[in-house]
Amino acid sequence: MGYESAKLDKRITFYSKERTVNSNGIDVVKPVEKFTCWARIRQQYLNEIYSSFGNEALEDVVTIIIRHQQIEEIKNNWLIKMNNKNYEIKKINTDVSEKKWTTILAKKESV
Repeated sequence: MGYESAKLDKRITFYSKERTVNSNGIDVVKPVEKFTCWARIRQQYLNEIYSSFGNEALEDVVTIIIRHQQIEEIKNNWLIKMNNKNYEIKKINTDVSEKKWTTILAKKESV
């Protein structure tokens, strides 16, 4: 994968989902910010979406490319916030040979 770091031009923030008890004693899940990094965003082509997700909705899917080395290892159940929208991580592909880039397939969270 020959990406240039100059193309990492969008800021994204990763959030985990953590269970906590609110002031009323009710168990809730709340997002906890993990870290922010630079990313390159690429729209998915329909054939790529179909091969990745099958019959799921074919819209609002993006490919996010970030540097492999980050503050923390990214988990599949985390969320990504980008342009004030939340995205669910669907798949993480790590560059195991060169350890330069991580590619994430994400789908805009349905409201």
